[in-house]
Amino acid sequence: MPRDPAVTTDPAPSSTSTSAPEPVGGLDGDVTAAEADPDFQAAEAGIDPTGSYANQPAFDAAAANAVFGADLARAEQRVRTAESAITRAERDIAAAEAHLSGLDASLAPLRADQQDAVLAELVAHDEFADAAVDAYIRGNDADASLLVSSQGATDHAVGQVLLRSALVRDDAAIDAYIAQRDDLEVELGRVTDELIGARQDVERLRSGLGWQQVERLLAENEVQMWSAGAHIFISGYRFPVDGPVEFGDSFGAPRMVGTEYEHWHEGTDIFAPHGTPLVAAEDGVIAKVSTGGVLGGNSLRVAGTSGYTHYYAHLSGFADGIVLGRPVRVCDVLGFGADTGNALGTSPHLHYEIQLPDGTSVNPFPVLSVAYEWWTRLGPLGVEPAPAPGG
Repeated sequence: MPRDPAVTTDPAPSSTSTSAPEPVGGLDGDVTAAEADPDFQAAEAGIDPTGSYANQPAFDAAAANAVFGADLARAEQRVRTAESAITRAERDIAAAEAHLSGLDASLAPLRADQQDAVLAELVAHDEFADAAVDAYIRGNDADASLLVSSQGATDHAVGQVLLRSALVRDDAAIDAYIAQRDDLEVELGRVTDELIGARQDVERLRSGLGWQQVERLLAENEVQMWSAGAHIFISGYRFPVDGPVEFGDSFGAPRMVGTEYEHWHEGTDIFAPHGTPLVAAEDGVIAKVSTGGVLGGNSLRVAGTSGYTHYYAHLSGFADGIVLGRPVRVCDVLGFGADTGNALGTSPHLHYEIQLPDGTSVNPFPVLSVAYEWWTRLGPLGVEPAPAPGG
C-alpha cells in the first residue's frame, strides 16, 4: 500500500514543476527530453497537471515528492553499522596479521632443513586443499570438507583413509602432504599447524571485510535513494536502459489531453537511440507481454522479487526467450527501445514505471537518477549478496 506522508515523511513542498530538469546523461546531436516531449510545453503553457482524469485519482504533487524521513534515518543507521563492522574487521585483521608475523619469526631459530620442511608442508597443504576443492567439484563435498579441516594425529590418520577413497585421482598431492607431515618433529608440526591456522584466519577475516565493504556500499546507495525522494528502495537496483540516455522528472505531467486517453504521466520517459537494449532492473518474473497496444505499443511487465512491478513500454521488440512466466535476472536484456504505441513519431524512448503491490505507481525518477549515477560510476551493483559464510 502507498505510504502515508503525514506519518512517515519530512515536510514536503506543496507543489512540483512538471517541466523537465536538466537532462541526465547525454545524446550527442539529439534533442533534450523537454524538446522531444510536447506535453512539457503544454504544462508550461498552463494546463493544470493536478486535475483528475476519468481513470485516475487527482495527482497529488506533495505526496509524489515527499521525502520519507524514517526510512532515510534507518538507512543512515545501516551505514553507521557497516562502518563499525569494517572498523572491527580491520582491527581483527591487524591482530591476526601480527600473530602470523610472530609465527613466521618463530621459524628463524630452526635449522635450514627444518625451515624447509615446515615451508614444504605449507605448500603441500595448499595442494592438498586444492585436491579437496576438486573433490567438491566432483561431488564429494562431505569428505572434502572434513579433509580440509583435519588437524592432529587422529584426524590425520582418518584423513588418509578418506582421502584414499574420495580422492583417488589426487594420490600425488596426498602422498606429498603425508610425507611432509611424517618428516616433521612434534614441535615443528605444532608450529606448522599454527601457521596454517593463522593464515586461514587472516584469509577469513579479509573475506569478511570484503562483505562488510559491500554492505556499506549498498547502505550508502540506500541513503542516496531516500535522500533523493524515492518512495521505495530495491537493493542492487540497476538502471533499466543500457546505453547513453536523457531523462527528466515528468511524473504527473498531462498526457494526450483532449482525447479519450487523457491522463497524467505515471512514469519516466528515458530517451535513448532506437534499438538501445533495455534490461531487468532486478531479479523477477515476466508477468505480462503485450504487442500493439494503443498507448504502450510493445510492452512488458516484470514482477520483481522486491514485490514491485516494473513496466516497460514503447519497445521495438523483445529479446529472445522473453515470454510470460520466464524468470529473469538483474541486467538480463528484455527488449529494445523504440517509439511504438502513442510514442509513434517521437524520439525513441522507454516509458518506465514502478508499481507498488496494489498497482499504484510511484515516481521512479529519484530511483532512476541515483541508479544512473551509480551505474555510470561503478557499473551495475548486482543483487545483494547472501550472508557471509559463518555470519
